[in-house]
Amino acid sequence: MRPDPFTYHQPQSLAEASSLVAELGDGATFYAGGTELLLLIKMQLAKYDHLVNLKKIDGLRKIAVEHDRLVVGALATHNDIALNPTVSKHCPSLSRLCGEIANIRVRVAGTIGGNLCFAEPRADPPVLLAALDAEMRLVSAHASRVVPASEFFLGPFETAREPDEILTTIEIPLGTGTASVERMKQGNYSLATAAISRRERHQTWIGFGGGPPKRLGGTGALLDRDYGRTSEEALFAAVAEDIVDLEIPSDIEAGESYRRHLIAVAVKRALASLHETEATGVH
Repeated sequence: MRPDPFTYHQPQSLAEASSLVAELGDGATFYAGGTELLLLIKMQLAKYDHLVNLKKIDGLRKIAVEHDRLVVGALATHNDIALNPTVSKHCPSLSRLCGEIANIRVRVAGTIGGNLCFAEPRADPPVLLAALDAEMRLVSAHASRVVPASEFFLGPFETAREPDEILTTIEIPLGTGTASVERMKQGNYSLATAAISRRERHQTWIGFGGGPPKRLGGTGALLDRDYGRTSEEALFAAVAEDIVDLEIPSDIEAGESYRRHLIAVAVKRALASLHETEATGVH
């Protein structure tokens, strides 16, 4: 299919881009990598009269350590992040995850910011970023604010970002601690994702293809109490209790009960990966 005609704008600053979208209203949206947006437009599942390109704006692709935080520009591609030595050194779990997303064509074109703002419920970065206590910096023509990753994702294809706000950076606090992420995949997509981080305490987050990332409080408490001695039976029971009230999708890819099992397996593998990371001393 071919998309309906639209006007293509190339602003030179954040303020100009934000003002354009605010002025043009519902018929306008920001354009970054376009891997998901253009597909929807071509399939006529979304219609926009105006696309506001962000690629001409300086600084949105940077990756650097600033004030004890790893700062990743929203226009950094998945491939940029996977190959960046700063990310590999300070946040290897993110480097590894971005190197496994979809296929090389998507990784080269798709941006981390586009992935996060699109909020596809099967996306994996939101799960890991929530476990890492990452924050999203949002900028409009008149203001800026920071939203924790744990509060940024509201539901399938829904975030806390206002229409005229631009996600500029993802900021991950650094320090002693480890993190791991594991995916249970069907083709290029995940049926279940689990991320575990440990600083003073464990955080266990999951993605299950049906909503925003979910924190497993009981599972985290179990790991705080029995870390290194947690049996598979106890771990699976804790995960099952944490997700008992979740509405888990059942579709052609996997039934509900199978997805519940895969969530527990993903948590088990993420925990094993965390143990391995700590044993090797490579954080």
